[in-house]
This record gives sequence, structure tokens and C-alpha cells, in this order.
Amino acid sequence: MKKTVLGIIGGGNVGRIHAKDIVTSVTEAELRYVADAYPDAYNEWAKTNGCPEAVTDYKTILNDPEVDAVLICAPAALHGQLIEECARAGKHVFCEKPIDYSIEAIKEAIRISEECRIKLQLGYNRRFDHNHATAHRMVAEGKIGEVRQIKITSRDPLPPPPEYFAAVGGSAGGMFLDTSIHDFDMARFMACGAEVTEVYATGSAMINKDQETTGGVDTTSVILKFDSGAMAIIDNCWQCAYGYDQRIEVFGSKGAVNVANDTASTVVLANEEGQTAEKPLFFYVNRYIASYTDEIHEFIDAIVNDRPVPVNAKDGYYSVLIAKACDISLQEKRVVTMSEMLAL
Repeated sequence: MKKTVLGIIGGGNVGRIHAKDIVTSVTEAELRYVADAYPDAYNEWAKTNGCPEAVTDYKTILNDPEVDAVLICAPAALHGQLIEECARAGKHVFCEKPIDYSIEAIKEAIRISEECRIKLQLGYNRRFDHNHATAHRMVAEGKIGEVRQIKITSRDPLPPPPEYFAAVGGSAGGMFLDTSIHDFDMARFMACGAEVTEVYATGSAMINKDQETTGGVDTTSVILKFDSGAMAIIDNCWQCAYGYDQRIEVFGSKGAVNVANDTASTVVLANEEGQTAEKPLFFYVNRYIASYTDEIHEFIDAIVNDRPVPVNAKDGYYSVLIAKACDISLQEKRVVTMSEMLAL
């Protein structure tokens, strides 16, 4: 069987995860190119990981007629433009989140993708996590009845560097657009078809206390209300002393389903001093590594068998609208409706 030929634009952390996965685990694909404007750090890593060296001009990928699809792992502010260029070159696109920071850029990228009839999949990898996928299936099958509440805890072990906060509003989107956006997508995923109608968000600068005036909040709480009447309560923090805290509960009329943290082992030591268990796995590379492989398998399957992608442009668009509604809610200290956001 002919392999699907792929190129990656962006050789940073996520680009490297995908590159290594494709080379080692995605046997139905060939990774022909990685493009990065500043390739030295990536190339040093590539030497020891069996991945192709980077080209500096991403148009090398677009101009190769044998390339079937492109993974966009470049900075988020470039996503919309790159989706358009890939679509016009006839390449299917897998784009890391968010689809773009600009709503207008998102709309145009979606329009061009549809006009060029290419597949566009968004990189919300948590949907493919074995625990989250199982919980979603149980909710969809009605095992907990009507969904009433969704509770999501998502805390990183370490905050971004100080220069990240200085870039918020420009080359960085802030907590809601760059981190919580995964949880907004997960809330929609677990709601199984219900859509968000109202958003309320609050937050503080608890770690970098001098950043609050710039919008650089690092500790947040969000309430989403769905058209079904269900609610999602999401708490995020960019610093967690005990590791990468990733928990979900979906509560319904007939019961609840819980997703606990993954740990290195389930061993619990009990003695006269108390009980001791493993801490959560340290970060997303440890916790969600298999999900990155699975989402690329699904992307290639959609291309080869002409199936709908499992995470589509609407999913990418709605998660950005929710994130931007959170920013407005935080600044104006009020509930923001999705009808307001859709009218933008």
C-alpha cells in the first residue's frame, strides 16, 4: 500500500513529537520534510531521533507534488495563513490548536479549505487519550443518563517563562487561548452534541503577580452553560507542585463517570505513617503521548478512505470563540453569550 507522504511546518516541541511518532509508530505514513525557519536546535535533536533534517523554506513542502498532507506546528498566529497556503497547494491539513488567534483569519482559512476541498483536522489530542475516549463513549451510550455537570481540572507542573507573559496579546494568546482551549474542547466533547451558550470566567496572577495588568493571568476558573442546561466547571493553573493534574468528572441523571490522573504505577504503600501513592505523570509528553500517535492515524485514515476528520473546523472555531469569550468575561466581569461571539 502506498504510504501517505507528510510534511511538518514547525520543528518546536509539538513538531518534534509528531515527527518522532510518524517515524517510529505511524507505519502508513512517510515523513518527507520538516520545515523550520531556525533549524539548528531541531536538527541537533533530529540527528539522535532518526528524523529528517529541516528545510528552512516551508514552501519546499508545498511545491512537492508527492506530499499529500501537512502538519502545521508553527506559532499559532501563523496558522490561518498557513492553512490557506496548504489548501491552495492541494494539501490536506492537520493543524495544532488554536486554529488561529484571529476570528477573521479562522473564517477565511475555513472558507479556503472548503473551497479547495481539502481535509482540515485540528490537534485536540486529548480526545484520543484512552481514558477520555472511554469516558466519552460511556456518556454517548447513555450510561450516566442526561448530562448535568462536567468538572475539568487541568493544571501544569510549571508555568511558561516570563517572556511568554510579555508576549500575551501578540505572539502569545494567554491562558485561555493557549492552554484552557484544550479544556473547552474537552467540555464540548463530553457534552456529546450540546453547545455552549454562556461563558463566565475569572482569574488571577498568583504565580507572576506583576503580570495581572497585562492580562497574564495564570490561575483561572470558568463556567460554561450548554443549550441542554448542563454546565461545565473548569479550573486551570500554570503551576502544580505535585505534577500534571488532569481530571474529569461527568455527572448525569443516572450516575457519573470519572477520569483520574495517570500515574507511573497504581502501587499504594500503607503503613503506620499513612498511605503513599505515585504522583501524576509529569507533563503532557508523558500523560498524552499515545494520543498524538492516534490522532495522526485517524487523520491519515480520513485522507485514505475519504472519511470526515474526527476533529473538524467547527470544533476549532468554537473553542476559539469560547476562549475569546473568557477574555471578555474576565475583563468586563460579566457573563458573555455565545450569540454575542457568533455575531462578531
